[in-house]
Amino acid sequence: MLPLLNIILPLFTPQIAIFICLNVVIKQHLNGIKMKATINYLLLSTCLIVFSLPTYSLESNGPIAGLIYQNEQGESISSPLLESDVEMQVNGLINRVTVKQVFKNETDQWINTRYLFPLPDKSAVDHLRLKVGERIIEGVIKPKEQAEKVYKKALQSGKKASLLSQQRSNIFTTQVANIAPHETITVEIEYQESILYRDGQFSLHFPMTITPRYVPEVKEIEGDDFLLYVAKQEKRESQEQSSESDINWSELGNEQSFNEWLDSVESYALAVDTVNAIADKNDPDLLMNISVNIMSPVSLTNINSPYHQINQQVLNGQEYVVSLNDAVTANQDFVLNWQVANNQQNKGVFYQEQWQDKQYGQLMLLPAISFNEEDKIETNIFAKEVLFVIDTSGSMSGNSMIQAKQALQYGIDQLNDHDLFNIIDFNDEATLFSPSFLSVNARNKQLAKGYIASLKAAGGTNMDKALALALSSQADTKQGLQQVVFITDASVSNESMLLKQIDDELTKQRLFMVGIGYAPNRYFMTRAAELGRGTYTNIAESHEVNTKISRLFNKIAAPVLQDIRITWEDETVVKHWPKSVGDLYQSEPIQVVMDIPEEQRGKQLVLTGYQLKNGKKTAWKKRLNTSKRIENTGIAQLWAREKIASISLDRNITTEQKKTFITELGMDHHMVTQYTSLVAVDKTPVRPAHIDSQNKQIKNMLPKGSAQRLPQTGFASDWLIKVGVLMLLMGFVLLVVKRRFDISSLLVLGK
Repeated sequence: MLPLLNIILPLFTPQIAIFICLNVVIKQHLNGIKMKATINYLLLSTCLIVFSLPTYSLESNGPIAGLIYQNEQGESISSPLLESDVEMQVNGLINRVTVKQVFKNETDQWINTRYLFPLPDKSAVDHLRLKVGERIIEGVIKPKEQAEKVYKKALQSGKKASLLSQQRSNIFTTQVANIAPHETITVEIEYQESILYRDGQFSLHFPMTITPRYVPEVKEIEGDDFLLYVAKQEKRESQEQSSESDINWSELGNEQSFNEWLDSVESYALAVDTVNAIADKNDPDLLMNISVNIMSPVSLTNINSPYHQINQQVLNGQEYVVSLNDAVTANQDFVLNWQVANNQQNKGVFYQEQWQDKQYGQLMLLPAISFNEEDKIETNIFAKEVLFVIDTSGSMSGNSMIQAKQALQYGIDQLNDHDLFNIIDFNDEATLFSPSFLSVNARNKQLAKGYIASLKAAGGTNMDKALALALSSQADTKQGLQQVVFITDASVSNESMLLKQIDDELTKQRLFMVGIGYAPNRYFMTRAAELGRGTYTNIAESHEVNTKISRLFNKIAAPVLQDIRITWEDETVVKHWPKSVGDLYQSEPIQVVMDIPEEQRGKQLVLTGYQLKNGKKTAWKKRLNTSKRIENTGIAQLWAREKIASISLDRNITTEQKKTFITELGMDHHMVTQYTSLVAVDKTPVRPAHIDSQNKQIKNMLPKGSAQRLPQTGFASDWLIKVGVLMLLMGFVLLVVKRRFDISSLLVLGK
């Protein structure tokens, strides 16, 4: 019986079930069938509606991910992604990473695979290798559309090929064509990133899975925008020999409106992709191995991983080797922290790299002017206005919602008596706790905590509404800068639109992002914090709430520096990335990359700003000598990645100009971007022309501790539920008013 239900029930969508329900009730009314039979039909219709609703239980209780398809007999067969091996080499502030994705075809068919996976949000991906037995096929960088054509042609002609593309700065896809029956193929990806230094320790992280994304429903394109869309398509077809930058799109209509529509379409497609990439508990494990080599001329201490068990050893006193105890299930981010001996910590360091005919620099500076938490006194604290924003969407279900509420309640406790506060909670809509900012007293705290306790996770992640409400909410009194503390997993795919919204609407506020869960959207939250001149904090487990929120509020209460500028000694402005340094908070470094003009090589860097002490600003200046060269590799790629991120958000550059600039940077630095991809193709066809290959999807695990159901995108599931209930009520009303049955018969049935 159960196998039969498994086949039948998925056929009943909510729309079909509602139709059946209404149809059955009306027929019973017209045919005069007895009440008892009608009630039975109603119950059957109700069951159809209930079972037709999306009932995926996406709790990550068992092994998930793999390559699943059905053979000709209808049997489910898996061809899993055996393992991913991650090898990291840390040198100075650079982490060079190799990711090996091993695909094995355990079937008798030729297959093509596709794998949607995360990488760190600021990774510069620059190498792709396809390994088939002893042969190695190196990937080459090409414009994205051209790379896709090369890959598709190789797939159709039976050649081995692999394509690496960027969906977002932290989401990529690997595609592999023509894996022979019972064959194993390895795809190697290389990238590099900067090591993070915060709160007295160095840190790196590697994401293992993706939280399913949400995006608002896409509005239909119409009017002039539709005409522009048609014109663009025709223009491309008629000018295949011309570059798009040669076409004056402004003559065809409202390009900005059209590009916003196009961005929403792409975001919606990615949101659907992340949902489709979720496997169920019957799929095999997606396993991952990680090893890290840290080269350090000084002693390291307190090497730890907060979420995984690790092994450690020291080689030659300068090489620290860290590895996982065993391969782990890929359902949470890997984080590794370490410190250098206290008497060996540097306050500033400047690395350089000569790449091609240019010179690049990487600066990290930790000003020695922040106070110790133990020595903190009330005069260091200034009055503040804090606006808390908490995500209560469906993706926050389970442990994420528990941790978010704990963080918010603890944040309320961290407020001082002279502060003001308010709360916004959001899912499909954004709601203010109070129409005005509240003073901090026992009564208001208790009311706020009662409100927080009542919050539940459901609905979509309409972050644009929350941002609009938060960035337009001003307190009644002028008590210094308004601090917006945004608590979310940021499971959104329309990041670019949201970041533009922050850039457009942010005034004098500071935006502090608090990421919740084991696999939050770090890319969006770090970029949002940079634009908002605040910081990003991640809370993965409940026991971290008090420590990390306390640390965050210590920073909010007493920023160290504001209005920071970096110039050369002749007062020429340094072209550095990120473009805006923002404010500096205690235990936070200044970390930027730059290109060094020939005339400035060996010259001093000058950093200026305002130091905050006892609520007052005083001028601050520091000089840094760059003549002593400390060589490191990979800085040029990091510079290109940061510059691309800045170009993407620049409102003064048109969409077509952005595409041109980013494509040039990607091609020059052999790097994957939104407009360039790496493609590797074998020379000789291997799949017989008369045999077809099957397309298969590699699946991701849901993040550990998540109990969310299918994310609410623009699929209108809530609306369908309400319509279904309404149909049932209408059907019952029809029965009640039937002239065939009187009140007495209803009372008898009621017994």
